[in-house]
Amino acid sequence: MRVGSSTHEALRADEQEPKVLRETRSKTDQKKAVEIGRRNEKVSESLIEDIFLEIQEIHEGDKPMENVVNFVMDMAMEKVGAESGSVLFADVNGRELYFATARGPKANEIMDYRVPMGKGIVGFCTREGVSLAISDAPNDPRFYKAISESLGYETEGLVCAPIQYEGRVYGALELMNKKSGTGFTADEMNALSYMGRQLAQYVHDTIMRREKIE
Repeated sequence: MRVGSSTHEALRADEQEPKVLRETRSKTDQKKAVEIGRRNEKVSESLIEDIFLEIQEIHEGDKPMENVVNFVMDMAMEKVGAESGSVLFADVNGRELYFATARGPKANEIMDYRVPMGKGIVGFCTREGVSLAISDAPNDPRFYKAISESLGYETEGLVCAPIQYEGRVYGALELMNKKSGTGFTADEMNALSYMGRQLAQYVHDTIMRREKIE
């Protein structure tokens, strides 16, 4: 799993026309969710506090990136309660986002797609470094309909947060269609933002360690 990065300023200056590319690539096994730490501990009253206590495990030891990505994805799905979700990383050129892992009814199919940086809500959040919770996504002008229409998957509400750390952007974490049928809340958006920052810190530290070894 290779991850590219860039600054928000560089991404804004390199905007591309919308497109979706299909290609064959190694898929993360969404059925093989690797447990890191103790996921059955007593749940705290605060969502952020609960996540804080669990997600620190990803920074302990030298855990494989695939395991960490799956762990964070499963945590987001569990804590927020969404029908679908995905982690997207920037490719090595920082021009497109690819799906590192996904959950939900179309998880297998969506892994073959790529999204141009800056396009769609996930591309917007990545490029601008902002988090968004949108209750009626298809009517938002930033919504990228190409993938949803191609997969035949109806997106209603979504929440998205960038994966960024110390001015570097690595991708985004996105959840779609809350299980309860209500919209995503500000607290849930903040929780996803925190998970995105923690995942970005892990990615940053992993890249730094690899560069020192090389």
